[in-house]
Amino acid sequence: MAMASTPAPKGKSTRWDSAWLAVLYRASAELSKHRWRLLFWGLVATLGLALAGVSYWLQTYFTTRYEAGAVLGGWENFLRQGAPWPALAPAVLAGGLALMGWRRLLNVSPEPTIGLPSLERVSTSRLRSTLRRERRVVLMAMDLVVAVVLLAVARVPVYTVAAVSGSQVARATLPGVLLEGAGWLLCGGCFLLWKRRYLFTLESWGVKGDG
Repeated sequence: MAMASTPAPKGKSTRWDSAWLAVLYRASAELSKHRWRLLFWGLVATLGLALAGVSYWLQTYFTTRYEAGAVLGGWENFLRQGAPWPALAPAVLAGGLALMGWRRLLNVSPEPTIGLPSLERVSTSRLRSTLRRERRVVLMAMDLVVAVVLLAVARVPVYTVAAVSGSQVARATLPGVLLEGAGWLLCGGCFLLWKRRYLFTLESWGVKGDG
């Protein structure tokens, strides 16, 4: 005698499907809200990897010429070295300036920006409006700083893959590339510390916003 088949419960499955659809909808809405920022950072990552690939190719090219006995000029020799220590100077200098700015923000009072008269003649609402405008400019500048850091750090994965693939040039240069990447990451960290202090200071003055 044939047993009657028992249909699978659909209530729990339906609830799971609805939950996943809700999660996907929220994620899609969030991505759509930030689509321009995602596009910007995607372009930065792509450009960074492309520049890192060009850097590796140029280093290999000038290394081959140098080993063949060619006399290289200043920039050619700089590119041949791959990761010379002077390349870290901009990161060290910029990071030091960011730390100095962070320290100065420990004790600071609201001041009028360029284009405003003396503080005594500025209303509170106008000062806050100007500071909000300044805040947007500063956050855009911070995005550019982070973009520069990512462009520099993009050499690390490119040289790592080339070294693992057996490139002697990449293997010899990888320690310097790692040191350079660490220096730029520290530089970016200094700017993020300054940004955090800057936003905290503005919020303590009643100037708030996103980011």
